[in-house]
Amino acid sequence: MCTAFAAESCVDWKGFIYTFSIEPNERLLIDNGVSLYMLGMFRQYLATSIQVIPVGFSAYTDLPEKTVLSEHKRISQMGYFNRSDTIDHLGRRGKENGFLGILNRYSTSNLDWFKSQYSEEKWEKLIEQSSQMARKKARERFHRESNLLRAKEMISQTLSMKESHANYYGTEGNGSVDELRSQFNIIYESLTKPVIRMESASFVWLLKK
Repeated sequence: MCTAFAAESCVDWKGFIYTFSIEPNERLLIDNGVSLYMLGMFRQYLATSIQVIPVGFSAYTDLPEKTVLSEHKRISQMGYFNRSDTIDHLGRRGKENGFLGILNRYSTSNLDWFKSQYSEEKWEKLIEQSSQMARKKARERFHRESNLLRAKEMISQTLSMKESHANYYGTEGNGSVDELRSQFNIIYESLTKPVIRMESASFVWLLKK
């Protein structure tokens, strides 16, 4: 979903808010014949799969991210497309007034006015730069909030137990342990190189009351 809106707020802020889903690279497992079932035991060490990342214009970078996300959540719960007098959709084609009063002030629709503020070249550059920043930040946050060290420790412990069991009972050769080690290595790689998908992007303009 892509949208652009202005909303009355307790703060002034303008920028983009991106939502990403981040999941282990299951294709890596499938291509190497590793059961997706084995991935389940590692999900407890992963951060939330949804990352919401605001990227403010340079004039608004000092505002705490938590404040921006809190306001975005409040507005999302109200509904982007409701008829509230505190939300004005910048992509509206029809000539009707919102709280910005664009029709009265400029005699044009919200969409035409918005397009006049940003040339196509400038808009594309803003999108490209902000989305790259957001994607990088989402990846870094996912790794920071995930406990991949603990996942690696669990792999080591499981392999040690498997090897000790095989040596003690003499029922299995090293082949099965080596095979398990190979599978775990692929699983760990799928955790450290997750698939990142952009689920939505919003241009958000918060105006202090």
